[in-house]
Amino acid sequence: MDKDRMDDLARDPRFIPGIYNYCDRWCERCAFTSRCMNYAMGEEEKLAIIGIERSMAAWATLLRRFPDHEDAIFSLGTLKRLLRQVETAFPNARAFQHPGFDTIA
Repeated sequence: MDKDRMDDLARDPRFIPGIYNYCDRWCERCAFTSRCMNYAMGEEEKLAIIGIERSMAAWATLLRRFPDHEDAIFSLGTLKRLLRQVETAFPNARAFQHPGFDTIA
């Protein structure tokens, strides 16, 4: 995450300053996830990875359906590179547990 985005989040009045000091990483049981900047950052990173993976799956489906158009379906390689970059920048993003999304409610 770039410095400007981090600064914007830090100034966002929705977030309780310093609430992360009391974090036990049980976000699925916490009543303050909507007010937590750490939660919001982890959520954005993981959702970016999920979005890229879903796009890759869609392009792969198109490629299987239209194998003669492989040269036109160039997005798959671009998405793979983007996924590697995001995973490098945010190595813990996959570990983020989104209540009701990654866990059984």
